[in-house]
Amino acid sequence: MPIRQKASLTFNDTGTHTLTLTVIDNDGEQATAEQTVVVEAPPPGLMAAFRATPTEGEAPLTVTLDASDSAPQSAISQYEWNTTDGQITSGRTGETFTFTDPGKYLITLTITGKDGTVKNTQKTVLVKAKPVARFIAIPNVVKLSSPEVQLDASDSFDPDGTVVDYRWTTSDAQKASGKITSLFFKTEGQYEIELVVTDDAGLKSINIARQTITVVPEEAQLHPVAIIDVDDKEAILQRTVKFSAKRSRDIDGKIVQYDWTSSDNQKASGEDISLTFAENGDYTITLTVTDDDGLTAQEDSTISVGERVIVEFQGLKPFYEVGETLKVDLIEDVQVKSRFDRVDLWVGIQIPNGNVLFKTPLPLKPFDIAAKPFKASLETLNVAHRLLEFEVIPGLGGEYILYALYVREGETPFGEGGYQAVQRSNLARQSTILANFANFGLHQAELEALEASDLVEDVIVKANGEFSFKFEGITHYGKLGQITQGMPPSNGGLNIQLIDDANDDGIPDLEFTYSNGDKQIYYYLGFYE
Repeated sequence: MPIRQKASLTFNDTGTHTLTLTVIDNDGEQATAEQTVVVEAPPPGLMAAFRATPTEGEAPLTVTLDASDSAPQSAISQYEWNTTDGQITSGRTGETFTFTDPGKYLITLTITGKDGTVKNTQKTVLVKAKPVARFIAIPNVVKLSSPEVQLDASDSFDPDGTVVDYRWTTSDAQKASGKITSLFFKTEGQYEIELVVTDDAGLKSINIARQTITVVPEEAQLHPVAIIDVDDKEAILQRTVKFSAKRSRDIDGKIVQYDWTSSDNQKASGEDISLTFAENGDYTITLTVTDDDGLTAQEDSTISVGERVIVEFQGLKPFYEVGETLKVDLIEDVQVKSRFDRVDLWVGIQIPNGNVLFKTPLPLKPFDIAAKPFKASLETLNVAHRLLEFEVIPGLGGEYILYALYVREGETPFGEGGYQAVQRSNLARQSTILANFANFGLHQAELEALEASDLVEDVIVKANGEFSFKFEGITHYGKLGQITQGMPPSNGGLNIQLIDDANDDGIPDLEFTYSNGDKQIYYYLGFYE
């Protein structure tokens, strides 16, 4: 048996273990010694966990965050939070996010350990939208001999669910329920009908829909009611649309004539007609009905024919100060002939350094430098959704240009022929400028005040703080907080920089200094020294 003075053992189980060493000399004498070894479980790894309260509700919804469940707390050095709509914060407990628009949002917690380890976890927040109540009342003027008013709330809708309940009330204390119903008014006068709807989440409509019904004397002559129903099944392929006036009515007689006109100067007559349009686009159709007393009524309806592939931005302002919230929506409208004409949607943002970031469908990585479409294989779509929402913070300054374009399915707008070769829609382009520091507008005004005071000429101030002006015939360039291209003031030259609050108005001031030996100029917010 080999003699070893050193040995190693591996313990796979936690607990207390006793080691016994026995040594034997060459005379056969032996001795033993014991040592106790305690094996403990390894410390737990970094774990990110948090509670968000509440996780659903109606807008505006404020969610309180608590990362106390992250462990071990003694090993965590930083807690950072962000949302898919661009909100950010930091801290372990008590932080909040407020969601002002309906939709689903992801909240991400990222924790950093003292050893540099990073872990994250997510929760979903659902901001529910209230339904919208809408209805038509036919007719809205009746006689005592025919007091029935038909009510139709089919146009009511819920943006993120289904309308499940319809409640009707009138100013004469009548009540009814259901999407389609009737009410009767048996006394001359005016009556108000109100509708409140409830969705499948239990939320009542954001509005109360109202209409007024008038009951007139029996001898009164009533105008007819014109109603247009549209069948646009062939509007895309053949640009043909069918129209019906069958639901038009005359309470005290009958309709004897139906006349139709369109915004492209087509004319037709009859209760049911069909019109074919030469070009893709939107058209307004007008129906005029005439009753047996010679009284008339009109109704307009707008229809779209042919392929429709449109994209646009809404809500973007030309300029944002630090502290303002930037919100921009993307409006998508796609209607193509068939699955063989599908399109892909590309959305990009050119940032101040010239790079372009592309919108992705991934909540955790909404933009990427890799050129890929935002949505693919679109055939029918009509939706508006929030593209960006975030508070402008210092350091983001400069011009941002947003682009959106539909191209042929599977194609790229960066091919040899450029985007025009594969373009299937308008090219939406909109730009904005973000200030790079707080109180930009005020400081810009201060610099421009220098020009008004005849100290300098031709003042130009950019959003990122870069400026130029002409002083004693020489054009100088610089950036707020930095020395201009002139010499430092101590040796003679120019300087414009943010300084402490010189006039105690709570806002950091701009200091303009010029020195060339004998001449010294100091300019602060609104006064000289």
